[in-house]
Amino acid sequence: MLLNLTNHPSSGWSQAQKDAAIKQFGGIVDMPFPEINPDASLEEVQSLAQETFKKIKGMKLSNLSVHVMGEFTFCYRLLHLFEKEGIASYSSTSKRISSTNSKGERLSQFVFQKFRPYF
Repeated sequence: MLLNLTNHPSSGWSQAQKDAAIKQFGGIVDMPFPEINPDASLEEVQSLAQETFKKIKGMKLSNLSVHVMGEFTFCYRLLHLFEKEGIASYSSTSKRISSTNSKGERLSQFVFQKFRPYF
């Protein structure tokens, strides 16, 4: 099971990303990424990572893998906890296709490629 801990619920994913998650992990469960105050101290971020880790462990999902993307210091702390517990963690990779419109504005489209393990 892939726990999607990002600001992007799987309902908004491309069909290719959904299909890859189901094929690779068996299914998807969404968990909202916590709001992290940009003025939070490192200790507050560490505490939030620990709380989130406990919530995830309490979900008791079988064959758990976690898709984690978001605020970097929080992700780093949370990924460290996952690694210590042997919980597989993934990011999603994408190909960026950029263009410039007639007004000179840069447009980017992101096309899902794969899930990449963090460790």
